[in-house]
Amino acid sequence: MVLWADGDLLTPNNLNNPTLTTLTLEGDIDCANNIITNIGAAGTDFTAAGGLTLADALIATTGTFSGNALIGTTIPATGSPRLDVVGSTEVVSVFGNVTDDAINKLAFLGGRHFTNAEEPIFIIGGRSITGDTVIRIGGGSTLLNTATIIEYYTAANTTTLTGTLAADITGVGTASILRLRGDITIDKDLNHDGSNVGFYATAPIAQQTGVGINAGAIHAALVALGLITA
Repeated sequence: MVLWADGDLLTPNNLNNPTLTTLTLEGDIDCANNIITNIGAAGTDFTAAGGLTLADALIATTGTFSGNALIGTTIPATGSPRLDVVGSTEVVSVFGNVTDDAINKLAFLGGRHFTNAEEPIFIIGGRSITGDTVIRIGGGSTLLNTATIIEYYTAANTTTLTGTLAADITGVGTASILRLRGDITIDKDLNHDGSNVGFYATAPIAQQTGVGINAGAIHAALVALGLITA
C-alpha cells in the first residue's frame, strides 16, 4: 500500500484526516475493519486499484463507473458495459420520483438522444395515481422526447439476435397506423366507432372504402373483392 498525505493520522483501525489531499491504494481495502472519514471533504481523490469491500451501505451523491455494475452477484452477464441485478427471488428494479406515501408517483426509462443537447428519448414509463396504474410506451412525459415509431420484434427461438419485425406503429394521433405483419385473431367482437369500414385486397387491386356498417353492405363488399360468393 502506498499512502500519500500531508500531515496524515494513521492508526491500526482508523484513518481520519481532514487535510488529506490524495489517498492511493494499490490493493484492496476492506471497510469492515477500517474507518475512513473526511476523504473528499475539500476535493480530495480516493483511488483504489483493487476492490472495495463495504460491510454497510455506501451513501454518495454521485457515482461514475467505467465498466460493469453488479448487484447481488460477482458474475457479469454477456455484454458490456451494463448493470446486472441478481436476487434470490423475483428481481424487481424500482424507479420513482418521490417516496412520500399516498401521492402520485412517476417512473420512466429513457435512452440517450441522437443530439446530446436534447432530452433523452422515452422508452417506457408509468404513473401510480389514486385508483389507477398507467403504463405508457414511447411517450407521455414533459421531460423526455416522444417516439416517432414503435416497433415490435419476435423470434422463433431464444437465441436469435435482432429478430423479425412483427408490428409497428407510425404517424400521430388519428393519422397513426398500426401495421401487423401476420394474421389477426380476435376472440370477441370487433367494434368500430365510425360510420364506415374499408375492405382491401392486395394493392393496387380493388379497394372498397366508405362501406356502411350493415350486413348487406359488408356482404356486397366481400363479394366485390372475390372473398366470398354472392
